[in-house]
Amino acid sequence: MLFFGAFMMRYRIELIFSFPVVAWLMAVYFSLSFRHESAVQNPERLYREPSLMVRSASASHLSRYCSL
Repeated sequence: MLFFGAFMMRYRIELIFSFPVVAWLMAVYFSLSFRHESAVQNPERLYREPSLMVRSASASHLSRYCSL
């Protein structure tokens, strides 16, 4: 995350707006890791977690929107 922040500050200052959403996505992924039999233990099943997929889509859309 440190290098991601340094890259954003140096090259794409507008991507700073997407940083809270990316941090939120990482926090959701981290919270999923504490569940019993979670999808994080089997990465091929991550698409079955609707909360993670919604946040992932919103992070990618916001990053794409800020990049234009």
